[in-house]
Amino acid sequence: SFAIEIAARYVTIDFMGFKISGHGAGSSASGIGIAFSEKGITIKNGAIHNFSGHGILFNGVRSSRVENMQILDNGGYGIAECEAGIIKNNIISGNNEGGIDADESVIEGNNVFWNEGIGIAGTENRVKNNSVYKNDGIGIACYDACSIIENSVIENNRDDLEESAGIRICYDSVVKGNIVVDNLQTGILIPLYKPGSYSNNCIEGNHQE
Repeated sequence: SFAIEIAARYVTIDFMGFKISGHGAGSSASGIGIAFSEKGITIKNGAIHNFSGHGILFNGVRSSRVENMQILDNGGYGIAECEAGIIKNNIISGNNEGGIDADESVIEGNNVFWNEGIGIAGTENRVKNNSVYKNDGIGIACYDACSIIENSVIENNRDDLEESAGIRICYDSVVKGNIVVDNLQTGILIPLYKPGSYSNNCIEGNHQE
């Protein structure tokens, strides 16, 4: 079930500072905060709290946007299954599966922290100027061809799993100007095959340098 389900294209929901709340991440009754199945959706200026599933579910829909939202304490991801979207200037915290799950998207200016899984995950994303800290899993995980630029990635990997990292890259990515400090595993985990480019990163105090 969904608190709000959008089935039309090019819809904007401006919360104007209001919020929607479920009954808690442990409840099966409160479902997903917002879900949509058509492109061109904008969600902005509000809060989504305490749903048993994801805060916002894109359902793989392209060309949509989430901006200036607080997405907190949900049972799934804060934002899930985003494709070719924009995720900007949000606070995403306390979600049980992770913070942001997106592909081919712009992810910029977000605070992503205290999530139980990965902070930001996906492929072919542009990830810039985010603060990603104290997530249980990897801070930023890129599975292919990402640009990861000028982020702060601090004190992640609280679950302390093997092969975790502050930033973990698979192939052909650009990793530039990031601050990667005090993560409980490797600072930046780089692949042997098609490693991409890495420059001007500050990497210190990680437990496996």
